[in-house]
Amino acid sequence: MKSDYANATLVFNGSFDNLGVIKFYSKDTVVNAINSSFYNTVFDLGASGIVLSNVHMVLDKEFSKNEYSAIFVHADNVTVYNCTIDYNAPKDVTSFGIYSDGHDDDFVGLNIINNTINLSGDGSYNYGILLRNTHDSVVYGNTIDCQLPIKYINYAFQGVYGAVSKDTDAALAADYCENLTLSNNYIHTTVSGGSNWYPTLDTVVLYGCSYSLIENNTILCEDFFTPVGQDNYLQALDLYNLNDVTVIGNKISVFTNGGKPGMGTAYPIQINGPVYNVKIAFNNLTTFNRGPNTGIYSQNFYGDTFIDIISNFINVTGDASNTIDGYATNPNWCLLSGIEAQDTGDNILNNTIIVNNLGDYKSAGNVYGISYVQNTGGGHTYNIQYNNITTNGNYGVKLIGKVKDSDTYNSTISNNVINTHTTSNRTGASTNRQVEGPSGTLIRNNTNGNPKNVMSEDYYPDWLKDYVRNGSGRGTGDFAWLNRILNPSSNGTGFSGAVGNGTAHSGSGNAHGNGHGSSDGDVSGNGTDSSSDAVLGSDHDAAPGVGGDASP
Repeated sequence: MKSDYANATLVFNGSFDNLGVIKFYSKDTVVNAINSSFYNTVFDLGASGIVLSNVHMVLDKEFSKNEYSAIFVHADNVTVYNCTIDYNAPKDVTSFGIYSDGHDDDFVGLNIINNTINLSGDGSYNYGILLRNTHDSVVYGNTIDCQLPIKYINYAFQGVYGAVSKDTDAALAADYCENLTLSNNYIHTTVSGGSNWYPTLDTVVLYGCSYSLIENNTILCEDFFTPVGQDNYLQALDLYNLNDVTVIGNKISVFTNGGKPGMGTAYPIQINGPVYNVKIAFNNLTTFNRGPNTGIYSQNFYGDTFIDIISNFINVTGDASNTIDGYATNPNWCLLSGIEAQDTGDNILNNTIIVNNLGDYKSAGNVYGISYVQNTGGGHTYNIQYNNITTNGNYGVKLIGKVKDSDTYNSTISNNVINTHTTSNRTGASTNRQVEGPSGTLIRNNTNGNPKNVMSEDYYPDWLKDYVRNGSGRGTGDFAWLNRILNPSSNGTGFSGAVGNGTAHSGSGNAHGNGHGSSDGDVSGNGTDSSSDAVLGSDHDAAPGVGGDASP
């Protein structure tokens, strides 16, 4: 588009076919579409302050000239609002719905609000949204639905799109995007096919995204492709190398019939160190597979990890069996646990945890509500209190002690309600025997629920009390500023259909991209309309999880 479109409003009306890449390189341009469809036509947003809204894109080609993306962003303070991307990418083609590439420039202020992204891909890299070095950004109220293959991941390989792209497929991937807000989105992956060699898929993966907020999202990972008896490795929310991140009020679920004794994962949340001050609260985490499984898996193999896990509802189903066709597997990998915390220092408080082993009961089976049983190096300290744990294994909580270069010390396992395969239902029965920790661990006041110890509000950490009282402080959900940009004359409820003056056919030099397609539509300049009743917002608010003695 010409440079004189800076500070202008352009309105597309009609159908636009095979125009290639439409480029906007003028600051503060507002681009709106009314009853318009863009077939194999994509957008390059390369100037600060651009707003792209109400665009419907239908794509089935490769767009290497637009960095393989439907919408390519490489500027500060860009907003993509209320757009729909239907992208059925050809086989073996890299494809992205929205790609913000700040790895050379560190962009800020991207807003991705109330969009729908449907992506089906089977190429080298496929992401519904990919963000790189794009800070202070908001991803709010979007529906992101991706059909993706499960692949072998070489974690020794640095991906083309930063460290996060070691995972070559995801619905949303962010690499070194500090102060990211991910709120009120519906994010879903479905497995469409893939490898038989350690086949892996993440729904949301964040690497180096410190100071981020992940709140009130629904995040789902489903695999109906992998058959019973075949291992697969699924993570709904996968976090790496970040600090001061809050994960709160989300519904996160994984379902697959994959997994087999000693092989497979279906983790709602996975955390990989080094991480500091990661806070996980009020989430509803549910997972089902037929192999090893946990609701939250965290480990300090790559660096220290300090995590708060508070008032979540966690429901885990898997199989802790350690034999396949009569042959024994390594029992250490046959783990079924609500939380496996291989961490440096954790507070695990007031969670409701249900763990169901599909395999046969064995007294030595690795079935726990909360555990640290797979050895990682360094020191480990845990404060495990006021949790409500139900399992069909022997133990509610188990922590290993000194093993090689690992040691667990100064830990507390107290005031929990624990019901296991061996728990007595007698009133006043202690369940301290359903708890195991190394010498020096404070173990006391664990019961079968009669009586029950209840955590007082005073025991909640200050960060959580402040969030409950005041919210995140980021103003998520308040988009009055966007209404003012899109329609300065409106009452703040949105805008719609009229076009303004300066109409030019989209095939003219003022409106076409670098393709050679055709159009039955118009492009209008400086046109807005205040008659719309549309309201900025989202219908994807997710109910927060529950904890303590509450029910799901």
